[in-house]
Amino acid sequence: MSKFSSKGEQYAAELASARLRGEWATSEIGNSSTSASGGSSSAAVAAASGKKTAEWSELLRKFIKHNPDSKLVADVAAAEQELRVQLATFYASQGYGDHSHAQDSAAPTHKDTTTFPPVASDSVYASSIVRAVEKLAMLQQQQAKTEVQRNAIAPIHALGLHALGRDEDAVALLHDARFIESLQIDDLKDVRNSEDYTVALLMMGFVVYGMANERLHHADPSAGYAPFAFAGYARAIDLHEGVRGGKAANALRGLSADEIERWAENALYRNALLSVREGDMTLGLNALRAYQAHAGRWPSDFRIVQRSVIYRTYLQALNRSVEESNYLEPPSLPPKSTNDPRSQAYQFNVVQAVASRVSVRNFARERTRRDSQRPVTPGVTSHAITSRTVSTRRPNKHLALRPGSTVWSNEMLTVSLLASSAIKRGSAFPKAGRLNAAALDLADALVRGWELDGEKGGADADELAQTLYTLAKLSFGSQRIARSLVRVLAAAELYDEAKLALELYVKLVDKSRQADAAQSDALASETSEGKRVNGGGAPATANGMVNGTEKHAKDLAHDADDAKTYVCMLAFGSRLCCKYLCAFADADKFARKALEIAQKDKQLSDKAAVPSLLAQLKRVAGTARSALAIAEGSPLTRSQTQQEALALLLEAADLDAQSAETFYHLAFVQAELRDVAAATVSARRAVELEPASIEPWHLLTLLLSCNKDYKGALTLAEVALEQAEKDDGHDQSFTTKEGLQSRAVVNGVSVAGPTEVRTALLSYDYPPRGSERAESILRLLTTHNALEEVVEGTEAAIEGQKEIFTFFHDRIATDATLRNARAGNTTLPKTNTVSSAKMDNDYGISTQKRSSRLSTLLHIHSPSVHVSGVAAVRAASAAPDARTATLEGGTRYGTVTGLGQSGAWNVRSTTLSLNAVTFGTRSSRALTIALPPPAATDVSAGDGEDWSPESQRFALHARRETDMLSSLWLMSAATFRRAGKLSECRIAVQEAERIAPNNPSVWLQLALWFVESDNIGLATSSLYKALACKGDHIASSVHLARIFLSNPDSIPATSHDSSAFTPSAQMPTPVPRPGVKHDFLDSPQSRSIGVSPKVKDYSPGGKETHFKSTAETTASRETKKLTALSLAEGLLNTTTASSGWDVPEAWLFIGHVAQKTGRPERAAECLRYALALEETKPIQPLSIALERTT
Repeated sequence: MSKFSSKGEQYAAELASARLRGEWATSEIGNSSTSASGGSSSAAVAAASGKKTAEWSELLRKFIKHNPDSKLVADVAAAEQELRVQLATFYASQGYGDHSHAQDSAAPTHKDTTTFPPVASDSVYASSIVRAVEKLAMLQQQQAKTEVQRNAIAPIHALGLHALGRDEDAVALLHDARFIESLQIDDLKDVRNSEDYTVALLMMGFVVYGMANERLHHADPSAGYAPFAFAGYARAIDLHEGVRGGKAANALRGLSADEIERWAENALYRNALLSVREGDMTLGLNALRAYQAHAGRWPSDFRIVQRSVIYRTYLQALNRSVEESNYLEPPSLPPKSTNDPRSQAYQFNVVQAVASRVSVRNFARERTRRDSQRPVTPGVTSHAITSRTVSTRRPNKHLALRPGSTVWSNEMLTVSLLASSAIKRGSAFPKAGRLNAAALDLADALVRGWELDGEKGGADADELAQTLYTLAKLSFGSQRIARSLVRVLAAAELYDEAKLALELYVKLVDKSRQADAAQSDALASETSEGKRVNGGGAPATANGMVNGTEKHAKDLAHDADDAKTYVCMLAFGSRLCCKYLCAFADADKFARKALEIAQKDKQLSDKAAVPSLLAQLKRVAGTARSALAIAEGSPLTRSQTQQEALALLLEAADLDAQSAETFYHLAFVQAELRDVAAATVSARRAVELEPASIEPWHLLTLLLSCNKDYKGALTLAEVALEQAEKDDGHDQSFTTKEGLQSRAVVNGVSVAGPTEVRTALLSYDYPPRGSERAESILRLLTTHNALEEVVEGTEAAIEGQKEIFTFFHDRIATDATLRNARAGNTTLPKTNTVSSAKMDNDYGISTQKRSSRLSTLLHIHSPSVHVSGVAAVRAASAAPDARTATLEGGTRYGTVTGLGQSGAWNVRSTTLSLNAVTFGTRSSRALTIALPPPAATDVSAGDGEDWSPESQRFALHARRETDMLSSLWLMSAATFRRAGKLSECRIAVQEAERIAPNNPSVWLQLALWFVESDNIGLATSSLYKALACKGDHIASSVHLARIFLSNPDSIPATSHDSSAFTPSAQMPTPVPRPGVKHDFLDSPQSRSIGVSPKVKDYSPGGKETHFKSTAETTASRETKKLTALSLAEGLLNTTTASSGWDVPEAWLFIGHVAQKTGRPERAAECLRYALALEETKPIQPLSIALERTT
């Protein structure tokens, strides 16, 4: 049974429904009851669903037939249908549509404008539009008898005038009808009128009034049209909120777009952009929030381009609110306004009411940060931050701005996700030679918001990186996006992928710079030729080709990085390779390139203009050069490379005396060169400039220990740790509700000053993350413990280690560590064996899966860049697999020692300083403790493995944290051993072995335990196991050499070939002497006696032996002694020729070997150098206790 009582009611509803749906060509019949909620406007869809369609003439005929008294309604509907069809056809011919708004933008005081529909006055459609307008004017003046009828015609009439460019006439028409101020809309503001076309007509009038005034304002900004534009939009928003907003909004989620929603979106969109453009931050933010409050329930494909513009503008406004310190949180629902509709108070009230419904996700609660402390959020009431920084240098000005509050952060992240979703659906790849400016602007806004939000890693960086990848696919080789990707991927701890992005960025910029240079040469040549041919006139053009090329070049120049930006990114890349990837050669390459560009560029080469930039480049180059000197391991080039690094750092300090980073790196290199006095001066300067930085304090402590002032060093370490605790405690207060109340706000005006964030290093180019600061404190705690043992004894050190373990679990350990601990071992599943690029380079792991996103971009935008396929994984070491290494008699270590399984897993070299290696004297406490490479079976890439960013980070965190935890247990084991508590020592070693069985330091500590237990044979076998885990493990090599020298009988018969342990050095290592040629290399006296792996038939005195068999030779005590000397010297020469070049024990034992083999000059030289190293040796090695790169 029909719900209509008559045919007249039915066709009246059909006509109103067709107009509401905006079906101006062919309308759907028989769907009036569902038109507003689910009906489609497509006749094809209607036909497919079995519904009837009819032309408008037929619909109007039936309406008039059954409603003869409503001829005015039919005439107005016919005139509107004719007008709307003509406008739609005209707009289509002009290419106008939603996509035309893609370049809309809004910024305070800028002259941008929101795109208006094209004016039809000079088109072929003008006459048809004019006839419709004239008909509407006649109907309004002659046939409309009531105010309601006239108000129903006026909006359509005004729309026609606006389409013809007659904005003043449209405004006058609505003014004369008192359309804005006298129309009572309160009776219509009810959800029961959500399908009433009268609402759509009134909203049309309000929006047209606003658009006409806005266009007049754009033509003459000083004429005062803007308030009237705001009034029109506010009235439309108010009516729409009453009909389809408020509590009814969620019930209408998924509503198909009809005329009410189209005009409402138009009002919300234009009001938001105009509000931002006119410079009122509060109104602008609330207007953007009002748009989003409704956009959440619109169909996903509705006005997607406009949504992208809004989200981009929204992000930019949020960023400015931090920069200008005028952010206000989303408002609460205000009381209903009784002000004049044209007043600003009414407009503020309407927008605030809608903005109060905006939905903001609580990301702070959803996401868990790895950092040991929550992010510092002083709150929205703080203008800026100050810190303990004494330096006047401020390279990253956004760090000194007030950090966004938690609410600001949540709102920014919410909008970022919406922007990412919208850009994926609404953008297309630009034409050749053109820019997708909207995509680039959105990328800049997203990255800027991420910076102001603290440059967070984890899921925040992952989502931003994925959005940047999407934007990169919508642009053409964008330098800006590639540059941002490098930083975001590094923050996400996807370092190998960041390096690939950096290489892509460098290729893009180099290609652009080469093209610019070639174009400049060509233009110069053309200009010269044109002057010669045309008598000095302008160069000739061919059909405007040159002008077109210049236009495209100007367009693309907006995406071309200048020299300053380029060299800064190269410096960032150098630090990335040096600090996180241990790719020191690449770090040096990028740093050299940056310096070369800076020296060639006229502006950058002016030291007076950009001294801090040149200083930064020289500092980065010096840091990379010093790291490369150690990594290359060449005794002949190391000294020269270190001197080059020192010269660069000294120049950097001269150029910028306010850089704490420069003085820290300078002190580090000076300390490596054993210039303790100069290093102390530099380290003190670094502490003075940035007293909250941990690393300079730690370096200064180590330098005091170089002078054997252990009490002074201990006191300094305690001062540093106490201050660090105070700083962290102060900043932690900002994560409490009370701490957020940093100042008062009276009548919306801030009245207090900046907020102090004590741990903020405002002068640093690259401030450390919270987790990196915690690791720095942990390293300082271990150094403090080492000093404590020297000054106060082992019992005090053992007691202090409890605090270190507590600090580790409170500030560093994450779910990765806890999950492994609960599992009973730390063998990671294959899905979590992803490593850094350092491990990729060392062990041959392919980065293809982890860089698949970037590989796609490389393939699309840079065909010359090739990303290799899955590389074969090499064996972890040439030595036997650590898991199958055996003791005498073929017994596994796990069985003999009772330490459990020794299954290997992937770990990185640790930077945690330990006091775990002893050479018989208390001052000789520590050597490098490096963890082993992974076994091949542990890093193989199966098809079902999880290579997600989260999985990669989990594996990275698990490696580093397990690395640190095992090192802490080994530190305890060493202290227990020195205290004579051998049972506690064995338990500590067992814990370390359970955590990281492939750590060579575990087997080193076990060997030392065996030595204390007078079991030299098992001690020797333990050291073999350590070298099987890591062939160049310094401490194990030196200890094994010492055992060979002191106990030659401990050498097994199968061990005469020194290559079984490590490659034997063919020549002795020259004693490092800067600037001195090492002539003794060719001296017969200095030749090693162990250059051949075969046992020669000569005794130490040079006489031929009389043994007739190998068994007799092996049994000979003298030959065993000779073999031990040969093996020891081979081990020590290999050690001192690489990273053990500054280990005094190694040079001491080489001197002993030279003494025993009749080479007094070599012995004296080595012993003097060992003494010099020992006199300036810190309590712990610099390379372990400190981060080389800040």
